[in-house]
Amino acid sequence: MGRIRKDALDLEFLPVTRKVKFKGPKRIGCFSNCYGEENQLVYRTDNSSQRYLVSTELNEPLYCLEEFNPDTDRFQMRKSFIAQIGQIKIIDRFHLFNADHLMFVTDEDPSKKRKQQSDNNTRQNKLAYSRFKVIKKITKQVVERESDSNTELDVLSTVSISKIGQHHVLHLGNSEFVLSKDDVEKPIAQASFAALKLGPNLYKKYTKDFNIDHNRLMYWWASALLCGVKTLICGDLNEDFTLFKLDELPASLLNKKAEYERKKFLHALDKILHFIKSEVKEINKFYDIRLDVKTKEVTAPLSVSLFEDSVSPNIPVSLSMLKNLKFEALKNTSGINA
Repeated sequence: MGRIRKDALDLEFLPVTRKVKFKGPKRIGCFSNCYGEENQLVYRTDNSSQRYLVSTELNEPLYCLEEFNPDTDRFQMRKSFIAQIGQIKIIDRFHLFNADHLMFVTDEDPSKKRKQQSDNNTRQNKLAYSRFKVIKKITKQVVERESDSNTELDVLSTVSISKIGQHHVLHLGNSEFVLSKDDVEKPIAQASFAALKLGPNLYKKYTKDFNIDHNRLMYWWASALLCGVKTLICGDLNEDFTLFKLDELPASLLNKKAEYERKKFLHALDKILHFIKSEVKEINKFYDIRLDVKTKEVTAPLSVSLFEDSVSPNIPVSLSMLKNLKFEALKNTSGINA
């Protein structure tokens, strides 16, 4: 029997009864994230952090771990001051997870478990560092700040509006690069964005089908969908993280797999957004949106913090920027209503 709670949405018993349409994303703006003095994160209302693709041709093999230091090169995703695309994409994995994944094996040697975790972390750091090296190799930045050694860590964030079912969603996403220098001069809504996909044994033998697990495939699909990415720049790393060539593939390849799971993702997202709307009743308050993997329930309890009290003083443009973006979003919703 299912659990009956008025304050929660149970995703365990959520049949896909209809097709939920996704329209968008319509990019309505962008801003740059860069590191200034004393390693402080700074937001700029321009595209100075944007990168563009120069060439995918490699004249010689690229060893992606050159100068890699496992003790210092730990790459983590930075958080912004309003909801990011990642908070939407996680729903893609959420409904696929099983409670069994949270169980522990009591007779497992703790030292072996720690070593396995350490090995996994090292591998992820190597992959993240490889991405950094490849993007640095094949792209250039619109504005190079020679006085700042952290220029290479700059990120352009895009602001988009999408329609999921009957819900209009304003969301942020960190872009990697556009396809050419010409795209830099275009309005942000018309620019063609690409994403880099790297991994050992990336392709199946004798084909260009991706040799990745189902969850990763779905995550890539959700990323391309929500970011409006049309092109994938793909690299197959060998075991020592050396890259010999890059392939340019259409992101539409991701649409040919797991059709039912893609429908299920959009259906679940539509239901979650509807549930959140029904629970949010007070303005200028935080609501803690919680997705419980074990129970597969979504809750939205009221938090105690006021929105104005929680804005960091280190990003003074955030409130005015957010207000302007909301205004632009309202003016542009007609473009995705059809």
